[in-house]
This record gives sequence, structure tokens and C-alpha cells, in this order.
Amino acid sequence: VQAGSVFKDKPVYFDSEATLSKALDLIAEAGGNGAKLIVFPETFLPGFTYWSRDLKKGREFALIWREYLSHSVEVPGEETEVLCKAAKEADAYVVMGINERDKRYEGRMYNAILFLSRRGEIMGVHRKVNPTTQELFFHTRGDGGDNLRVFETDVGKIGGLICGEHYQPTLKQNLIIQGAQVNCSLWPGHKGTAVPLLAIAQIMTQALCISGGLWAVLASAYIPRSQVPK
Repeated sequence: VQAGSVFKDKPVYFDSEATLSKALDLIAEAGGNGAKLIVFPETFLPGFTYWSRDLKKGREFALIWREYLSHSVEVPGEETEVLCKAAKEADAYVVMGINERDKRYEGRMYNAILFLSRRGEIMGVHRKVNPTTQELFFHTRGDGGDNLRVFETDVGKIGGLICGEHYQPTLKQNLIIQGAQVNCSLWPGHKGTAVPLLAIAQIMTQALCISGGLWAVLASAYIPRSQVPK
């Protein structure tokens, strides 16, 4: 799915309900077209931290942080229940980039991948092990171990990496030795026409495929200029 989250102008910025509704429509559309594996971009719910590349206003940063937390996804939770139902109705595996709100530790967030089965069940969650640059303002590091799994499915053994994780050899090797056949590669997209940055996403994903002998589904966010908050 090459699509973007729904954002508002400040002070709220996020529209998690509209973004979830958009995701449900896209899952239904893809499933109706015969897709059996549907992959969304990095932190599609509720959106990527594009704004944090330039945080010069401390007060505004604090307000954005609060809103980001409140609009984020708990696993399991109301949003995952709805997504599970959509995956079952579409008869497809759904891989969703989420900003995960930790249910146990208040205020902790993860840049994560939610894996859903075609039966409408949560298979697992991968939390980004090394958040990239400005993401460290928001995201706690995920751990390795069971957090980096390959799932047996009837469309092959699937795993997932988020953006900068494609640069990290030990993470890639972990998936390869587990026998991954399809990697879900989640990227945030890049502002304007940043061709070199877009090329990097493609090149690093292709490099994983070549070195690991596997396929990849590259999902990158796309937000039309008319939908970018003022």
C-alpha cells in the first residue's frame, strides 16, 4: 500500500480515526483485488514523525508528543480488533506499521510492525530495534529475540524490517537464518522529490533480497501536497 496517514493542522495534528478508516478501505480494496499479503508503510497508524526533523519550539514539541501518544495503538486494543476483522473479511495477511503505545509502561512508544493472519488473529509485533535519528525523541528501542520473528504462512515465511533496519547486517542475518522468504519492508517516504532518498529505500530493499535470496514488499508512505498540514 503506497498511501499516507491522515493529518490535521495544529494543535492536534493526528486523525487516528480517519487514518484507521482509510486503512480499512484499502484492505478491503486490496483483498477484493485478490491480494493475500497487504503491507502498509512505517507507522501508518497514526503517522510518521516527519515534523521532528526540525524541533526548535520546546512547547510545541511537548504538545505534539502528547497527541502522538494519545493517538497511538495498543496491542491488543480497539484498533487491532477492527484491523483483525478487516484482515479476516479480506482473507489476507495484513502487515501494518504502527506507533505502538506500551500498555504496561505509561508513556512508552515503539515504532512497530503489527502482523495479522488471514484468520483475523494477531501473529506478533516487531518493535524497531534501533530507532533512526529523530525517532529517538519518541520511540523506545525494541528488543531482539522473540521480537524479530519469521512467521510461517501459506504465502511463505514472512518477516519484516523498518526503514533504517535495512542497514543493520545482524538484523537481516537473523531473518535470513530463520528462512525468511518474503520480507515486509516498511518505509516512511520522503519530503518532496528527494530522489536520492527514495532510491536508497529501493536499493537497500533490493540488497536484502539479493543477499538473502528472498522477495520483499516495499511499502512507502505517499501524502499529496494538498493533504500536508499547513
